[in-house]
Amino acid sequence: MCKVSVITASYNYANYISEAIESVIAQDFSDWEMIIVDDGSQDDSREVIQKYVDQDSRIKLYAHENFQNKGLRETLKTAIAHASGKYIAFLESDDRWDPKNLAIKVNALEQHPQAALVDDAVELFGNTDLFARYEQYWQLRNKLLSKKSFPANIYKELFTENIIPTFSCVICRTNVLKGCSFDYIYPAHLDRSLWLQICKNNLFYHIDLPLTFWRIHDSSYISLESKKYRKNLIFKIYMLLKPCYQGGFLNPLLHTAVIRFVAVNLLRSIKNRFTKPKN
Repeated sequence: MCKVSVITASYNYANYISEAIESVIAQDFSDWEMIIVDDGSQDDSREVIQKYVDQDSRIKLYAHENFQNKGLRETLKTAIAHASGKYIAFLESDDRWDPKNLAIKVNALEQHPQAALVDDAVELFGNTDLFARYEQYWQLRNKLLSKKSFPANIYKELFTENIIPTFSCVICRTNVLKGCSFDYIYPAHLDRSLWLQICKNNLFYHIDLPLTFWRIHDSSYISLESKKYRKNLIFKIYMLLKPCYQGGFLNPLLHTAVIRFVAVNLLRSIKNRFTKPKN
C-alpha cells in the first residue's frame, strides 16, 4: 500500500500527457502510484502512456472494456476502485505539478487530521489569450479564501462558487472520497458535487502556493463545456442541485445560498444573451 494514489483520466491528450506523467515522476515525494484510465482515446495516448508503464512500476494503465468511451464519471470511478493509497490526488492529463506538490500536500493532511480535502494556488499556462476569461473568477476565489483561517468549513462557499478551480489541485482522504456518490451528477459539475459531499462533515485546507499548473486551451474540457453551459443553464443547475437534495447533504440553512446561486446564474445568462459582444 502506498501513501498517495495519483489519478489521471486520459482522453485524446497524447500531446500533453507526457508532461503530466513526468511531473509526477519528478516529485520530491516518492511514495505514490499513478493510476491512469484511458477513456477510449482515438489518438496514440495509450501508446505514449505504456512507455512510462514499462519504465516505472508505480505507473499503471487501465482502459474500459473494448476501449469504450464512457465519460469522466465512469473513468474516475474505475480509477478510484483501483486506488490503494491512503490519499488520492488528481492530475488531469493536460496539466502538470510543481516537484514539491505531493510533499507539501501530504504534510498538510497529516498535520491537520480534521481536514479531508486540500488544494493549492493554481498558475495558468497555455493559451494566454484565454486567461482573461478567468479574471473575475480568481478575484472571487481569492476574496472568499481570504476570509478563512484554515482548516476551514467551505460548504456554504461552494454553493456560491466552485472555489476549487481544477481537479489537478486537489488531494483528499481516500476513505472519504470512496464514500461519495457519483450518481445523477451532470458531468460539468462532477468535481463540485464531490467537494460538496466531502465538505459537509469535513474541513478544507488551502495552501497558498502555486503547486499546480493548469493548462488553458480551446480543446480543454472546461472550454467545451462552457458552450453547453449557456445553452442548458437551467438543466445544469437542476442536475447540480438534484443530488444535493436526494443525497440528503444539503443543509436547510443553505437554501438562501442555493437561491442566490440560481438567481445570479440566470441573470448572467440573460445578460449574455442580450448583450452584444464588443468589437
